[in-house]
Amino acid sequence: SRIMRHVSLCAAAFATLGRQLNAATDDIAAARIIADTADVLFGWDSCKVDFYDAKTDRSRSILTVDVVNGERQELSPALSDTLPSPRLRKVVSTGALLILRQEPFTLSPDSTPFGDKGRPSASIMAVAIREAGKIVGVLAIQSYRLNAYTNADLAALQDLADHCAGALERIRSRADVERQRN
Repeated sequence: SRIMRHVSLCAAAFATLGRQLNAATDDIAAARIIADTADVLFGWDSCKVDFYDAKTDRSRSILTVDVVNGERQELSPALSDTLPSPRLRKVVSTGALLILRQEPFTLSPDSTPFGDKGRPSASIMAVAIREAGKIVGVLAIQSYRLNAYTNADLAALQDLADHCAGALERIRSRADVERQRN
């Protein structure tokens, strides 16, 4: 059945993911691995991975990819440390978010368009990246297709984010130590 295939695909992806994340040396490499895994599991037209620091209430974009003119492009982050966007803040405060827009599409007030700003996404999933009960980031994927994702997909994306949190936190801690040394 479709669900069993999805479960075995998830298990295989998570096993590979662990090995790849352990080999990642920086947050951008780790974010690319997470984005690729999310693409294998769910498919996406755009993907965003952000760090979040609750102590300072700041977010930092690690990876933003969108389909622009028919091809995927990594977009450079607009700003390094910023206040969280309304959507990121909503995920941090209330948890996983599944948005399925109906046509005609209108941007929701909590959205901050990026990449191909000419066409809003039809389907959006955003989840907190949680390490030991602490939110360390947000993973969001979007599709231009209607009803591309389900609540089961949202739960699986949350599992993916939680699975990756330890590696992301380890890489970030290592980077913080390096910055303090220099």
